[in-house]
Amino acid sequence: MSVHILGKSFIENIDYTIKDKGYKTPCWIYNTSTPEDRYPRLKYNNEEFTIHRFIYLAVKGLSLSTSKHADHLCRQRHCINPDHIEMVYIKENVLRGEGISAQNARLTNCRTCGGILKERKRRGRPDSRYCPKCQYERQKQLNGLPRFK
Repeated sequence: MSVHILGKSFIENIDYTIKDKGYKTPCWIYNTSTPEDRYPRLKYNNEEFTIHRFIYLAVKGLSLSTSKHADHLCRQRHCINPDHIEMVYIKENVLRGEGISAQNARLTNCRTCGGILKERKRRGRPDSRYCPKCQYERQKQLNGLPRFK
């Protein structure tokens, strides 16, 4: 369903404040009682949407049923500026973030011993990384060999 018909008049009726939050251009902060760690939502045709995604798709004239996720380039959850939003697949959105999955994806050294992590390619399973030194120590323990450093 396309919401391009809403046009500029819809955005002009939304209550937002323009604030400089450190991105290239100022953010349009949606005035809402939604907590800072949650995304503001709205209802349209009995469906609920995050407001930043709804506005982005309305301004760009795209379908609301797109499989991509709206990523805030400015990292501000309440920003509704369509220029600060990019539609990306969920994997890219997660890896751009600051969550534990993104932090782990950026790791290059083992948290236990500090060794360099290596890529593991496995058929039918997602790629993963491992520490050869720690894996060797674990294998020795499993085989009942004495552990030493």
